[in-house]
Amino acid sequence: MKLLSRYRSLSLTARASVWFVFATLFQKGINIITTPIFTRLMSKAEYGSYSVFNTWYNIFLVVCTFNLAGGIFNTVLHRHKERKEEITSCALGLETALTFLVFGGYLIYYFTVGHLRGDTAAGNLQGMTLTLSLLMFAQVLVNIPTSLWIAKCKYEYNYFACCLVMILQSLALLGLSILLVVTLQDKVIARIIANLVIMGIVAVVVFVLLLRQGKKLFSWSAWKYLLLLGLPLLVHYLAQDIMAQSDQLVLDRYRGKDVVATYSLAHQISWIFTILTTAINTTFVPWVYRKIDERDFAPVKRVSAMTFSFICTVTLCVSLVAPEAILLFGGNAYLEGARLVPLLISNVILITAYDLFSNVEFFYSKTVIASLATVVCAAFNITFNFVFIPRYGMIAACCTTLASYALLTVIHYVVMRVFCKKKGLPDLFGSGYIWLLSAVMIALNLATLLLQEYRLVRFALLAAILTLLIFLAVRYAKKRRQRKEPEQHE
Repeated sequence: MKLLSRYRSLSLTARASVWFVFATLFQKGINIITTPIFTRLMSKAEYGSYSVFNTWYNIFLVVCTFNLAGGIFNTVLHRHKERKEEITSCALGLETALTFLVFGGYLIYYFTVGHLRGDTAAGNLQGMTLTLSLLMFAQVLVNIPTSLWIAKCKYEYNYFACCLVMILQSLALLGLSILLVVTLQDKVIARIIANLVIMGIVAVVVFVLLLRQGKKLFSWSAWKYLLLLGLPLLVHYLAQDIMAQSDQLVLDRYRGKDVVATYSLAHQISWIFTILTTAINTTFVPWVYRKIDERDFAPVKRVSAMTFSFICTVTLCVSLVAPEAILLFGGNAYLEGARLVPLLISNVILITAYDLFSNVEFFYSKTVIASLATVVCAAFNITFNFVFIPRYGMIAACCTTLASYALLTVIHYVVMRVFCKKKGLPDLFGSGYIWLLSAVMIALNLATLLLQEYRLVRFALLAAILTLLIFLAVRYAKKRRQRKEPEQHE
């Protein structure tokens, strides 16, 4: 009853935030929970093929849409409140037109390259057939209306309809995916068709709704404005995707679908916790900005240290149960991926660190620097992938990704220190502690590789860490209670 009462007392903004976070976590949670189902219904080669499909899909989704439905869309709608319906429908028209334009370019490339080489299959994207490529563009197309509508709903705090659609779509997609994978012989195509059917139904309804509200799909002024706004960010988002996923494409080229399947599963298990870091950072950033405005820096350093310590400890716990996690999500066929988890989950530590450091850049709206840093690290990543993956395989993919995120963190740290000096700010986040703890925890994560055959030792260490966390949480809660009691008496 206390929780319900507190929820009812929340502002519309806070209530909408709670529901949007819940719906997003539900969507991603469904994907994670159902992974063990699909790894058992599909062969390793099929699971690897689907992973390669998703990699290309995520890359072309950025290329075709400029990721306009991302965070930048809030800025667009805020600047044009009186025309938000028209701007949204024009964004819908622009993204749709760009998708067809890129699709036409792909077809020209496919048949031109194939004709020159005497084999049309030579024009395929790495790891893809023409059929998969066509389905990929179709999936990009049906994603556009829904993503724009959700972005508009978030801006307007229309949380009920949006969250209901997100949750129902996830459940329907899960049910149809399982049904088609069990029924159809080509299980990769089955999963993609399930996506297209469910996303397509929602997309048609939303497309009509947005068009009725905005009245037009084309406006030269709106299209020009959106293109100029989205084009600089295209490089940033594309570099992010390349850095996160190019290793799977290179692995597919040199090692095949089975290896991609093993790496992809280990990658997915490790990167589950980026959901946690994103959720924490979403809540943390507005508070940090408020503290910077108030020039109240001490709490920022204290909370940063606590948050970072917690994330690092979680990554160590996952490393300790890596073999069991792989067995749960994939089974014995994927057990080789257990040795990849400690390497891959160490990236979460670095991502958390550079998220902290980059908050200063975004506070002062220096997004160009962030984009350049991401491009440099993406180039570093893909270059070393091509150099080392052919020789060392999955381990090389893990190491180059870890090195890339380390470089990105260093760049953001240097930029943060420069801005702090320019603006007269102290070391906001206690970077000395963050660097020391990062080094120690990455080393401990890698050390768990030596313990993977000793289950009892790993479980004993895990129990000790969890006990310590519970003790510290209880102690912290007790101290907070003691601090509040005198304030209440006063």
